[in-house]
Amino acid sequence: MLIDVLSMGEEMFSYSEGVYTLSQNDFDELFQGDVSEEINTVTLEVDDEGMHFTIQWHHGETTEVFVYAIGETVVELPEYVEE
Repeated sequence: MLIDVLSMGEEMFSYSEGVYTLSQNDFDELFQGDVSEEINTVTLEVDDEGMHFTIQWHHGETTEVFVYAIGETVVELPEYVEE
């Protein structure tokens, strides 16, 4: 999944209680692919360290993406346990 932070615009997000929520109409544009059918919600928090995206998938998993600077991105993937 590729996040195109340069395509982000203020009009793509609504703001409430310190968290930006990405409009569902803009999922495919921000993530540069056909993922809108798989994503439930995307929230964004911005602070001095960078941007923190939280992606909630329809299947129940959550992916955390931290963008510290252009070229410095950390993704925390969910843990999978084989039964």
